Amino acid sequence: MKRIRIIVFALILFIGYNVPVTVSANGAQSYIVIEASSGRILCEGNAHQRLPIASTTKVMTAIVAIEHVSLQKKIKIPKEAVGIEGSSVYLKEGELLTMEELLYGLMLSSGNDAAVAIALAAAGSSDNFVGLMNAKAAELGAKDTHFANPHGLHAKDHYSSAADMAKICAYAMKNSVFAEIASTIDKRITKEEIPESRFLHNKNRILSGFEGGNGIKIGYTKAAGRCLCAAAKRGDMQLICVVLNDPDWFRDAESLMEQAFSQYTMRPVVVKNQFCGQVAVENGKTTVLDGVVKETFLYPLKKDEIPYTTSRLVYSLKAPIEQGTAVGQVKLYLDEKQIGQVEIVSSAKVDRNRPPSLFDKIKEWLK
Repeated sequence: MKRIRIIVFALILFIGYNVPVTVSANGAQSYIVIEASSGRILCEGNAHQRLPIASTTKVMTAIVAIEHVSLQKKIKIPKEAVGIEGSSVYLKEGELLTMEELLYGLMLSSGNDAAVAIALAAAGSSDNFVGLMNAKAAELGAKDTHFANPHGLHAKDHYSSAADMAKICAYAMKNSVFAEIASTIDKRITKEEIPESRFLHNKNRILSGFEGGNGIKIGYTKAAGRCLCAAAKRGDMQLICVVLNDPDWFRDAESLMEQAFSQYTMRPVVVKNQFCGQVAVENGKTTVLDGVVKETFLYPLKKDEIPYTTSRLVYSLKAPIEQGTAVGQVKLYLDEKQIGQVEIVSSAKVDRNRPPSLFDKIKEWLK
């Protein structure tokens, strides 16, 4: 039988209470700032209200397309994608562009025509593509989100929240292709059948006007107002900021992120190779084994947060065990809420003890 031991211990670490700060964002109807890797909310206001989100919709359009279609796929522009109202890259029926070119048109120029072309190429119809968007939203836990189209033009059942859009953006930014497109200021894409080029310019001022700015998408309709999903990275900290229906969208996003950068720092909760307890090993030449943390776990923390967390280790060990083998997990809690978990690995190799000889059995019997 495998021996299972549960060891509960307190780690005195530099972490504190997981309480988001409410900070004024002036004219924003809804806003939030999160740290992308942990999802920790650093500040928020009315963040779960369902609101129209205009062209910030295209964050989901882009990531769904990236995950379903090759970037180099050649797409012949259909009639249905030509002349869509609102912002446009002025697609012409019958011209050929790659999916990658359409994605740049979608994210930099906010082309509604590019959104429709992408949806048709990826799923056969806009309705089918919207189904993929809503499925991805559900997968990410975006409970206050429902998409009705791939571009964000106003529709009654098309909405999200600042909190949900922050989740979606954090997920999207982990994709290197999306992150590259979302951080691009200028891009020239060439039409294959027409000897001209399109020059695309990103109007997201966060990219050029804010230290560390690296994304993501702006949006505007009369119904939604000015909406901005912004991103910035300094050191190990990647922030996502969403402001919805905000007349002073850029200034407010910059102010919120600057406050977050000044108040929080990515700190190691546990570090690679950190000792975290001993456990008995069954049938091993060594009867006790040290468990060590497999990798460093970083978390955004204030300088004055209380340095305390509880962690639970679960082991299941039986020789032989190779050095570096996963032998359990350390689950990290902050103010009774789990903030993450890291694998625990064996610090050394443990060989199986030799089976007892006939002499050993007789000796044991005589005892």
